[in-house]
Amino acid sequence: MDALDSHSSSPLASLGIWNRACSLAVRSYSLIHDCDDAVFRERVTSASLSLAAHIAAGYERATLGQFANFLERARGNCAELRTQLYLAAQLDLIPVTRSTELMQESVEISRQLQSLITWCDAQPDASPRAHRAWRQVAE
Repeated sequence: MDALDSHSSSPLASLGIWNRACSLAVRSYSLIHDCDDAVFRERVTSASLSLAAHIAAGYERATLGQFANFLERARGNCAELRTQLYLAAQLDLIPVTRSTELMQESVEISRQLQSLITWCDAQPDASPRAHRAWRQVAE
């Protein structure tokens, strides 16, 4: 737990959208980890982990334009995750109610990402960490 405690004080941990993406990854993994279909397990896990990872990778980039590019990738991960969850529910691999709940969370995260991308595109290009105002857009 010490590693988590020390990470929680990092600037990345203060990003609501990143925390929300991490929570979705954990919930998605918890839902699918007992699934007998290894392909779906891997695809859902990959998409959900990549969502949070792309937000983190973008945050570390040098410019808002680069950050926005990684946020676009994260939006793609949201769409991929929704597709995998939908198909897994249709194939009775996971409960429809849980799938629907996580798909809705993914839609909401995608909307937040788009708001942040739009904001980044309207700003002079600078380091994502140099801007404090964008955090309000992502919340």
